[in-house]
Order: sequence, then C-alpha cells, then structure tokens
Amino acid sequence: MKTLAKVRRVKRVKTVNKKWRNYRVIVWSLITVLLLSLIGCGMPGSERGQAGNNANGDLKIGLIVDDRGIDAPYNQDVWQGLQKVSRDFNIGCDYVQARNLKEYSSILAQLKQQNCGLILTLGSDAVPAVLEAAAQNPQIKYICLDTSLEEGTHPANVMAVTFKVEEPAFLAGYLAGKMTKTRVAGFVSGDNKDLAQKYHYAYKAGLRYARPNCQLMKGLAATYTNKNRYQAIAERMIDSRADIILQVTGKPDTGTVELLDGYQATLASITKKWDGIIYDLAEQYKENKLELKNLTLGLAENALELSSTSPDMIPEETHNSLLALQEKIIAGELAVPRNETEYLEFIDN
Repeated sequence: MKTLAKVRRVKRVKTVNKKWRNYRVIVWSLITVLLLSLIGCGMPGSERGQAGNNANGDLKIGLIVDDRGIDAPYNQDVWQGLQKVSRDFNIGCDYVQARNLKEYSSILAQLKQQNCGLILTLGSDAVPAVLEAAAQNPQIKYICLDTSLEEGTHPANVMAVTFKVEEPAFLAGYLAGKMTKTRVAGFVSGDNKDLAQKYHYAYKAGLRYARPNCQLMKGLAATYTNKNRYQAIAERMIDSRADIILQVTGKPDTGTVELLDGYQATLASITKKWDGIIYDLAEQYKENKLELKNLTLGLAENALELSSTSPDMIPEETHNSLLALQEKIIAGELAVPRNETEYLEFIDN
C-alpha cells in the first residue's frame, strides 16, 4: 500500500510538471506575440495612426512627428493635410511619433518595411537620420518639412521645405507699430540663432516701418519650452511699458509665433498653411512628377500668413494697410530684412 501510494504521488507530480511546462510554453508564446505586435506598431508607448486603405496601388506616405505627439497643433495641422490627401487620392497614410532623437532611425526603417514610398519628417531633429536612410534607400523619397538644407549637400532623393518667415514677421511688426499706444514693443525667443534672427529683424523693421520712433525690447528665454520663463519675460516688458509682444515659442523650426497685447492675449499668429503645401506635394507624388528640389515658400506661394485671432480689435484702416503691404511684399516691391546687415540697409533707405 505504501508503495502504491508513493507511485501515485510520483505520477501526480509528473502530471503537474507536465502541465506547468505547457503553461510556460503558452505564457512565453503570448509574450512573444505581444512583443511582435509592439514591434510592428512602432516603439512601445509611441503614437501611431493611419488614414486611407492604400487603394492607389503601391503608393503610401509615412509621416514622423516629434515627441509632442499628434495632438500638438503644429503636428496635427500636417496630419490633417495628409488625411485630406488620403481621402482625395486614395493613398494610404501613416504617422508614427518619435519620442526622442534615437528613435528616428528605427522608425524610418519601419516605414520602409511598410512600403512607404514617400516619407515626411518635421523639423531639423530628424535630418541626420533621414540623410543616412536616404543614402541607403535611393528608391524612397524623403521630404524634410520646415528644414533648410543646402543644395548639393544631401542625397538626390531628399528635399527640404523651408519658409520665408521674415515676411509675416514684418507684417506682425507693422501691426504692432500701428496698434501700440505706448510706442514700446517686445520680442521674445528661445535663442539668438539664425531662424530667431529672421523673426527679430523682420519684426523690428516692420515696427519701424509703421512708426519710426518705436522702441523694441528683446528678451531671450534660453528655452523654447518653458512657458513660465516666457511669461516672466513678457511681464517684465509690460512693466517697462511694452504693450505689444511677439513671442516665438515651442521648437524654433516647428513652434508657435504669436503677437500678444499687454494682457498677453493673442492678437495675431504666424501660421504655415500646411493643407495646400502637403496636398500639392502629394499630388505631384501621385502623378510621378515630384521633383526633389528644395523649396522656400512665402506669402507669394500662399504658404504663410499673419492670421488675426481677434479681428474686431484691429481697426479696418490698419487691416487694409496690412493687406496693401502684403501685396507689396508679394510683388517684390519691398525686400524684407533677415539679419542685422539687411536691417541696417533697410532703415537707411
């Protein structure tokens, strides 16, 4: 009896061990499936979205947005442009979020595996990874939006789209000059690099063009993301009688540019009209007519505008004079300065 009992116990143990081995196989299989699913959908925790069903043969467009995600207004504007493209041209479109600089390379490889023949990126952060990927994948077209690349310094399957931000900045300065009651205006940016200087000197020129005796205060926040620092600088300027302030916030090349009044309410914004830009590029891609040459877009191309968020606050006469000034810039009758040298020449004439 004792022997039989021992045998039964041994059999039960073997049965339990067998079940446990099966259980472990099932668990590891589930984990493997989960990991493969995460790899297929991008990095764990990253955002991803799709539009359309790729009904137009092999045509598919991929978009990489930065760590702010698709809900950030700037990124959302570009994605909405691609969604319109998807509806009108039956082209499949995907977006993936890069949470940091290291993820760009892997996401570019992922979009290649998904047969994206055209890949769009936003801002300068993605450029090093794009140039490397483009050299290895000449069959894929890459467009770096809101980025300046010198011709002849990048692979032939890469193009850059940049903007004449100085043009609407000049209009913002002109509006500030017409609207200020204290004759003191302010300008705040995160740094003093080339792009910030374009905004600064064009804004300063527009201010003086409207009212030559205006004073301009300049503040550097040493960051593009700390809103509290921007607010503190703006408050100090307001305490020093500034009643109109132009702020360049967010990332320098894909950020927000707003003209604020003395209460820090938005009078107007400089906006990039992504709908038309993305639509034109996608249409050329669909028709196999996309020439990968760098583009610099401004008011004449209807790619930028100074849009008023409070039109009732702007007198009709000022509004009409702004429109007339815009036409002069478009016609080439007024050259907007982009740096200190051009600014000094501008005010001397």
